[in-house]
Amino acid sequence: MNVAPPKPLQKSATGIEGLDDITCGGLPIGRTTLLMGGPGCGKTVIALQILLGGARDHGTPGIFVAFEEDARRVLANAEAFGWKAAELEKEGRVYFLDARMRSDVVKAGPFDLMGLLASLETKVAEMGAKTIVFDAIDVLLSLLNDPVAECRELYRIHEWLMRQELTGIITAKIEGNEPATAQRYGFMPFMADCALLLSQRNSDRIIVRSMRVLKYRGSPHVLNEVPFGISDRGAEVGSSNGTHPEPQPFNDRVSIGVERLDAMHRQAEAQQEQRNGNGTTIRSVDQKPKYDVDGEYIKFEEVKD
Repeated sequence: MNVAPPKPLQKSATGIEGLDDITCGGLPIGRTTLLMGGPGCGKTVIALQILLGGARDHGTPGIFVAFEEDARRVLANAEAFGWKAAELEKEGRVYFLDARMRSDVVKAGPFDLMGLLASLETKVAEMGAKTIVFDAIDVLLSLLNDPVAECRELYRIHEWLMRQELTGIITAKIEGNEPATAQRYGFMPFMADCALLLSQRNSDRIIVRSMRVLKYRGSPHVLNEVPFGISDRGAEVGSSNGTHPEPQPFNDRVSIGVERLDAMHRQAEAQQEQRNGNGTTIRSVDQKPKYDVDGEYIKFEEVKD
């Protein structure tokens, strides 16, 4: 029995420089990538940026399926970033499908995604689509209200993407501080070939967004969490080597105006690390001064008892 050799993993650049760095070249072609994160983490923005960038810069037509937000609003949001989404849509290089469940629709009995996938298959063939985004798939799955059915339908999408040899990007919400695999849809990272976890946290009253590659089958990748932001140009991933360098002190110094105090300060810097809570103040008082100053102790922070 002759078995065809497996196709080597191929990647497509996302156009987001830092993201291409941490994934070592981009997202897998013809496979499924999952973007998970809480509200406001940038899942839709990143998925949309990758889809439109591929259509504009690499000639790979794509489809955006919106399960939560109005598809026309998604298009308007993309225009705000200057991605020329309306122009690409007019040229037939991208297609936006509004797949939201209408409020006046009453679900009676079980349903599946076979009808939706059949209509998408026709559209894929018509425009030669190579990439498809399923945005907020959790909204659709929640209508099933059955964990077994939810898992079945998600694997139906995954298998359909493989049969069509499409590059799939799926976004889904996670809540709270529990690990992604402990969430209601925790099976999704195991299904996907590449999974990215996006987060947003308050750090000393500053909101910090970050991302991490949870898994990437068949490819090296950066494991560390990296920061990213969303500007008027879209998502921008920083610290592409996956590390967070420590802030470096300034080397330039301004004279206090008293030569002896300048000398004291230079020697103190050479002898002690200026970090909070490491006993700097205790050591400076306890150690015998080595400066040519009689008993001077200068204090700027705490109140002297």
